Amino acid sequence: MTALLVSLEEAKAYLKIEYDEEDDLLLSLIASAEDLCATILRKDLPEDDTVRVAVLYAVSYLFDSRGETNMTDLVEMLKAILSGKREAVF
Repeated sequence: MTALLVSLEEAKAYLKIEYDEEDDLLLSLIASAEDLCATILRKDLPEDDTVRVAVLYAVSYLFDSRGETNMTDLVEMLKAILSGKREAVF
């Protein structure tokens, strides 16, 4: 497995989660958020504070909206956050 840009501990601190029962879910959400951000960026994730914020935002959104996730809204917000870092398409 590729190392995650955002650690489980960092995501739990961001979400203010102090228990371990949902660690597997959070790891899955981190991986999904990183994949989504990489797709939006059109490249591998760089070690970058803006990208880290985008991943944490996505993890939070996915965690908080389980069962009623609006992926269109999430993708549009991530595009806005990551707009300056995206690879151009020619």
